[in-house]
Amino acid sequence: SRIGIDEETTFFLELLLTDCFIKQRQHFTDSEMNNVNYNDALVAKKGREPRLELLKDGKTISLKDWGNQIVDNLLPIAAVLDSNKKQYTKVVDQMREKINDTNQTLSARLLDKIANNNMSFLELGESIGEANKMHYLNQNQSDNPNWDLLEKEAIGSHNQQKRLEDNDGESFENFVSDYFKDET
Repeated sequence: SRIGIDEETTFFLELLLTDCFIKQRQHFTDSEMNNVNYNDALVAKKGREPRLELLKDGKTISLKDWGNQIVDNLLPIAAVLDSNKKQYTKVVDQMREKINDTNQTLSARLLDKIANNNMSFLELGESIGEANKMHYLNQNQSDNPNWDLLEKEAIGSHNQQKRLEDNDGESFENFVSDYFKDET
């Protein structure tokens, strides 16, 4: 998303946080934290494997089954939070689709773009950044009601930086020396 997070993710995070708030479990034991860290690293490294198994309550469970359990638990909360638009229920359904078909995930779309365009991960990031830059550069200033405010803030920030730099007679070496002197 050009703004960092899309609406679907926002609704899903709201559901997930609400679920966590409602359950308010005890603190994790050391063993549970070890499992969390193990699962986290495993999903980060092998999360796209179709039959990935995780540790849950001393047993193994597939990533897909656990994901479906989580979204099943979110459905009652979604029903309570839904307005006429049913936006929370729709988000749960969309997440279930992604759990059951990993080709619909963001990671799949990005990997597909890398493969189809024969580019590196770095080149992908650069192309996304360039596309976002061009999107905003091609917008009319009149389309952004906050343009004048943002421009005023940018000018003020540059002026404040200049004032700070002009009034600071301390050398960088003295700053570093003083900084580390306070650390010891």
